[in-house]
Amino acid sequence: MLDDPNDYRNHPDDPEGNWDYDSRPDVEEYFERDGNLDQYDKDYDKWEGEQYK
Repeated sequence: MLDDPNDYRNHPDDPEGNWDYDSRPDVEEYFERDGNLDQYDKDYDKWEGEQYK
C-alpha cells in the first residue's frame, strides 16, 4: 500500500519522522495573505534546511 502523498509525515528525507513539522510554514496563511507563494517557497526551503541539522 502506498503512503498518502498529502501526509506531511511522508517527506522522503524524513523516514523516521524526526522533523519539527509544527514549525513548518503554513502555505494557506501565505496564500490567504496575498496569493503570492514566492516568500512561502523561500521560507519553506529555509525551514527544510534547518531540519537536516
